[in-house]
Amino acid sequence: MFPIQIGGLIVQNLPGNIEFTLIQDKAIVRYVKNVMSYYINFSEAIITKRIENYELLKSQFNELGFHERFLLEDDIIPGVFMFRIEDKNLDLNAMKNHFWAHGIQCSVFYGEDAFFIPVHHKLSFSDTEYFYEVMKSFLKSF
Repeated sequence: MFPIQIGGLIVQNLPGNIEFTLIQDKAIVRYVKNVMSYYINFSEAIITKRIENYELLKSQFNELGFHERFLLEDDIIPGVFMFRIEDKNLDLNAMKNHFWAHGIQCSVFYGEDAFFIPVHHKLSFSDTEYFYEVMKSFLKSF
C-alpha cells in the first residue's frame, strides 16, 4: 500500500523495528524508510480509498461482463483490480496496448485469462470512469 517505486515486500511478525536485511543499498533503505514513515500516518485513509476504488471498478467492469479474478477478502489491501476474461476471442495483448495508448498502466495476468488495472488510493471517480470508457472503446473496436 506504500507508493514505493521499487518492487518488494515488507513483513514483520514480531513487534519492534523493521529491518531491511535483504536490501544492501543504503540509499534505497533510506528511501523506503522515508516513504513508509510519511505514509503510515495515512494508512487508514489509503486502505479505505483503495477498497472503495476496487469496489467501484468491480461494479463498472461487471456492467461490461468482466468479474473479479480474486474475491476481495478482509484484511487485503488491493493494489490492482484483476478481472477474468471469459471471451477466448478477446486479444489480451491488443487490450493491453489499447490501455497503454490511453495512458493506463496495466497488464495481462499471464498463464490465465485475466487482466489487471491500477486501483491505488490516488484514483478519483473520473479516473475509474475513464478506465471503464477505455474498456468500452476497446470492446467496440474489437
